[in-house]
Amino acid sequence: MEKVELFRRYYPEGELLEESETVNGEKHGKSILFYRSGAHRSEDNFRNGLLDGESRLFYESGAVEWRCEYRRGLVTGKEYAYHENGRVKKVTEYVDGMVVDSDIPVYDELGNLRNTEKWRNGYCRAFHRDGRIMYEGARVNHESVGIQKQYNPDGSLRREEFYWRGRRYGKLRQFDRSGVLLSETEYANGMRQGYERLYNSDGTVYRKSLYVDDQYCGGKSLDYDEGILRSECDMNYELPDGEEVNYNENGTVQSRIQYRKGMAVDGKYESYAEDGTVDGYIEYVNNRSVLTDLDGNVKYEAVFYRNRLNGLCYMYSSEGEKNEGYFFDDEFYETKEEFLDVTFELMAHICVDRFADTFPEYTLETYKDFFAGEYEKAENSPAAQTVYSDYAELENPGSEGIPDARFVDYLVREFVLRLRLPNDGETEKGIVKGLKELVGMP
Repeated sequence: MEKVELFRRYYPEGELLEESETVNGEKHGKSILFYRSGAHRSEDNFRNGLLDGESRLFYESGAVEWRCEYRRGLVTGKEYAYHENGRVKKVTEYVDGMVVDSDIPVYDELGNLRNTEKWRNGYCRAFHRDGRIMYEGARVNHESVGIQKQYNPDGSLRREEFYWRGRRYGKLRQFDRSGVLLSETEYANGMRQGYERLYNSDGTVYRKSLYVDDQYCGGKSLDYDEGILRSECDMNYELPDGEEVNYNENGTVQSRIQYRKGMAVDGKYESYAEDGTVDGYIEYVNNRSVLTDLDGNVKYEAVFYRNRLNGLCYMYSSEGEKNEGYFFDDEFYETKEEFLDVTFELMAHICVDRFADTFPEYTLETYKDFFAGEYEKAENSPAAQTVYSDYAELENPGSEGIPDARFVDYLVREFVLRLRLPNDGETEKGIVKGLKELVGMP
């Protein structure tokens, strides 16, 4: 006797994740996966536990992301992939689960050729329009298999991961252009399982995040100096959120600072000497800090981006002599020009990495010139005469990362926070508008 049931799975917070028709414990009939919002993420049809019929994947907006046909568990016929605006991204033909040997053009949201996928015996190598390789890897029956690689615009390896039956296993590794390991994330059965580690160029870990069954369980940022731990901070994804503990050279606590949503909580904190006695106070106001000794003499004035020194810093000698310098993520630079250049370069690298597929002709200098120009306009505007004390991070994007539609918003907010540009609203809107126009975003 057949046992017909409706199987349901839920997100940890209680939202419906999956609803599938089953017969005797096997999927048979319609199966739907849901976004947390309740919108359909995918719709599949099963027969006796095997995919059979049309399958569709959706953007959260409801637009179709791709669609294809299965026969007895194998993809067959043409698979259509779409951008969210409805334009065709690519069309791939399958026979019994294998991509037919062919050169497949891939188009951007405006219908322009972005790259070409060259398929041979189930193995794909994708190339930019100018012939530079983008990524490579095998796929069987719509599932990635074996080692998959992605490359930077200069051809250096950017990312390497291992798949079995469409699911990640082992370590996902990401590298910079010189081959230095940037991060490792442990996976099992397609889920993050264990620690994600981010590395400094010397190989030391500067951030650890723990995942269990793909659920984020908290993280810490770690700062080392010649192999000695100098600070650690509770993190909520990318943002400091909780307690930061700084250490003296002998390992004793130097200070404890509270953070919330990426910013130090305004207030006065004690500073400790190596013997544990209080030797001064650190006062934070909107991520600006002033360190004074017990007699009230100022020792330094500094500004931070998140929990790292970033910007102009004043340092005072015991005689009261004032010196100044610039910091970028705790690294010292003697001149403002050096500090600005490394800031513009960071913003430019982020843009090159994000938009290389769409605008391979845009170089690092293209974006550096853009940010340098926007900085100059902002600093020379009337709004720059005002001192602002209401800077804040955008909402934490969490595990899903920054959505494509808001990437520019987040990048420009980082630019504004790092350089303490006018926080009048209009300055930031203007930079967002200019960058979106540069990269062809609506």
